[in-house]
Amino acid sequence: MSEFAVAPSGAPMQCLFIHVVGEANALLRLLEPFVIHDVKPVRVVSDACADGFEVRLEFRADADLARRLEQRVGAQVTVESARLGAPVIGRLGAAA
Repeated sequence: MSEFAVAPSGAPMQCLFIHVVGEANALLRLLEPFVIHDVKPVRVVSDACADGFEVRLEFRADADLARRLEQRVGAQVTVESARLGAPVIGRLGAAA
């Protein structure tokens, strides 16, 4: 799990749940839209599954930007599904 302490304090916490099939380098591709929009993930969690992996990306962004990121990630070839959901409250969520 990767954690970054830097996050814009004014934007709400968002969470993107992604199911990726196939290639191992797909995780790198998932982060490209975040770089393009200058959004730093607060937490990235990846778990292997039978046909690829499940990823949870937590980040700070307004609702419009979060939806744009959901659409861009969801359009990638290796992504079977991408959906916004409630952030998982944890150590970083409590401090945010």
